[in-house]
Amino acid sequence: MELSEEDIEIIDLYVKDQLGDESKNHFESRMTEDHDFGNSVYEYINVIKAIRFREATLLKEKLTTLESTQSKKKSHQVWYAAAAISLLLAVFIIFQNLNTTDTSIDDLYAQHFQHYPNIEQTITRSDGAVAEPYRLYDLAAYQAALPLFSEETPAGVFYKAQCFMALEQFDQSTKLLSTLASTESKYTVPSKWYLALSLLKSNDIEKSKAYLEQLEEEADYQRKAKDLLQDLSKLD
Repeated sequence: MELSEEDIEIIDLYVKDQLGDESKNHFESRMTEDHDFGNSVYEYINVIKAIRFREATLLKEKLTTLESTQSKKKSHQVWYAAAAISLLLAVFIIFQNLNTTDTSIDDLYAQHFQHYPNIEQTITRSDGAVAEPYRLYDLAAYQAALPLFSEETPAGVFYKAQCFMALEQFDQSTKLLSTLASTESKYTVPSKWYLALSLLKSNDIEKSKAYLEQLEEEADYQRKAKDLLQDLSKLD
């Protein structure tokens, strides 16, 4: 299905979370009811992501090349600049440490939270189909995806909890993630990470820390858990 200019404009606003409630609901309903449109939106968003990633990669390569060239010609200037930056960074860190009370729970949550990627279902050109809740999840249509996730499987429970977190319904996400964190599945460990974040946003700091301490023994989350624990220690 070919998207119109108006469709593309609405998709861009949707991705930037700049649609009003009524327009957003209408857009998500259309994605749910019109699979061709929903798949076209999904493909468009993926193309944009790929373009942005490529642009970022090219920019990084250019900056790396430029830095290498300049360092050969003006190594002493680079050294002085680096020293100056280091000094400014040290001053900034000291200032931040003296003002740790300004860091809020919301700030820490925003810094550490990222939605878990969809590893259950992927859209393919061969059949153009994807399980409906996962398709909507990939489109960040969390409200529309929420009731479609089944709680009969660990995956359904986990991604339903992700939707609740996106919608800032942390009591619900905490309840679901608590169950997953205490049962054995491939989502047990990631559930503990997101449960720690959900508890953090609910201002239950001690329980959040308890799960983070468990994650210090898990390779995939060890660094994340230690970083967040360190940030939380500054709030004490």
